[in-house]
Amino acid sequence: YTGSPSVGKHVMTAAARNLTPVALELGGETGNWCIVREDADLKDAARKIAFFKLCNAGQICININQVAVAQEVAEPFIAELKEAFVRQIGETPLSNNNYPRLITEAAWSKCADLADKYRDRIVFGGNGSRELCKYEPTVIYPVSVDEPIVQQELFCPLLPVVPFPDSQIDQLLHTISLCEHPLALYLFTKNKRWARRVMQSQQYGGGCVNEVCIHLMVKGVPFNGTGHSGMGAYHGIWGFREFTHPSTVLYGSHCFNLSLREHPYSGKVGEKKMKMLKLFARLLNTSLNSNNIKYNPMKKLLFLFVFASLSAWVFAQQPETTAANSQTTQSKSDQSESPVTILEPASKTLVYNVENTVKVSIKGVNSNYLIIKPLNDSTCTLRHDRDAGVYIITPVIPEGVITLRVGFMDFLGAYKRVDEIDFTVVADQPKQE
Repeated sequence: YTGSPSVGKHVMTAAARNLTPVALELGGETGNWCIVREDADLKDAARKIAFFKLCNAGQICININQVAVAQEVAEPFIAELKEAFVRQIGETPLSNNNYPRLITEAAWSKCADLADKYRDRIVFGGNGSRELCKYEPTVIYPVSVDEPIVQQELFCPLLPVVPFPDSQIDQLLHTISLCEHPLALYLFTKNKRWARRVMQSQQYGGGCVNEVCIHLMVKGVPFNGTGHSGMGAYHGIWGFREFTHPSTVLYGSHCFNLSLREHPYSGKVGEKKMKMLKLFARLLNTSLNSNNIKYNPMKKLLFLFVFASLSAWVFAQQPETTAANSQTTQSKSDQSESPVTILEPASKTLVYNVENTVKVSIKGVNSNYLIIKPLNDSTCTLRHDRDAGVYIITPVIPEGVITLRVGFMDFLGAYKRVDEIDFTVVADQPKQE
């Protein structure tokens, strides 16, 4: 919504009932300030201020509402301002077809009534035509910083000029900071360090130093207000971001799944996990914070790799995989029970030149990580049906024995063999009794 703060409050209230976010671009309660310091280029400042005040007869949300000028140069500034108005719009602006009208008769009446209240301090302009709905650019001088005319958004061609001692600029800035935040702030000075400090410390929507309104036309930057001058931002990518909801989606992997985050957190395993976390934190902090080590993303990745490797080694003997790992180096014998269970075929028999379904399980290992490989690739062809969770084996030898290696994928994606199972190959399907 673009408009006044009073209507913006109603818009925000209605949106809040449905938890709908809003972007508000408001004029602010006290309008936009323009400050002209003693060291400013008065002719340049007057020319730009006059141009901007003539734009749409002051009916622009970022237009200058009032000018605060150092009293040491107030008189010459007023003279330059008058000359700039006459040079740009002529001595009879009401008859100039290029000079805009006020938006409604109510807006014209409000402007005329306010000008009449300060009639004795009008130093330029002050005339209007109700029939044409036009009002001349009008300079009102001098005006105090606490008068009603500078405590409201004018949105018309009236321009109050507030003189102040240049040595008391900090007091003026403090007074401005106590008002509701404006949509724009303009400074004219040759002291760039001071201007930078002011622009960094005051609260406003946007602004210019030694210029007017051009900040609104810079490509790729946001246009926004703050407080009573609005919220949210738009123009270009900023408008897209304002009205778009960003969503975070993460796709997991079956590799590098460290068990640090999983139970148990106590006992010997928990102690190992805590030691690894402390070691990793110490290494990472040294890399990022040491004055002798420049931060490098590749160095961070290296630490992550080392950390993952150490974790895989430390937790390889956790209870859920102890049985599988302990059997890796054991031969096929009856001295101990194998952690591998043959689910299909129960007879450990494969039929020659036929697709045989083989399904096994390893105690404590997720079935998604299981891998079956033939000891001799020339004895059979093998493929994995992931949807069914089985292996399809076709023997290419009419008789004999096919040895299958059964293992799983570890933390780092490496194959770990658990056991070797012998399957007998027969020429025909065995008869069932």
